[in-house]
Amino acid sequence: MSSRARMVAVAVIVVAVVIGLQVALNRAQRATSAPSEPSVAPGEVCPAQKETPPPEPANASPKPAPAATPSNPQSAQAGVPSLIDLGSTGCVPCQQMAPILKELAAEYRGKVKVEVIDVYEHGDLAERYGVRAIPTQVFLDAQGKEVSRHIGFYPKEEIVAKFKELGFVK
Repeated sequence: MSSRARMVAVAVIVVAVVIGLQVALNRAQRATSAPSEPSVAPGEVCPAQKETPPPEPANASPKPAPAATPSNPQSAQAGVPSLIDLGSTGCVPCQQMAPILKELAAEYRGKVKVEVIDVYEHGDLAERYGVRAIPTQVFLDAQGKEVSRHIGFYPKEEIVAKFKELGFVK
């Protein structure tokens, strides 16, 4: 191998090592820093992260009372199918889903239990339901068995159609 070819090979190796070190450094910095403000477009999903969310600003509107969780059997409505939305207050698609879920909870009260679970506050449930991205909607039949799942923003009309398809409502 000529000396010029050796120099090129060494340069390529050095560049690869530097890039590898930079990637490792970036990963380490992301693992130790708080998550940044979400930057997803409407209709996209947010990756389900293990980090804690940023603190709420002092002027933030009060959070609604925490939803009853499937891990609390006293909160379950016996014999009623459920829609569980697993998300976070810091996720743009989750924020877009909030008013839809509130409307569905009111419209289908007694027929379908609509629950909203914050994956940061209930990490055990996010793990239990295998959440990889948020928002994730899990449909459970009246016996608590998962019968369908959707990931990402879900328009109201499509959720209602899914309720009908699954036999939750007529």
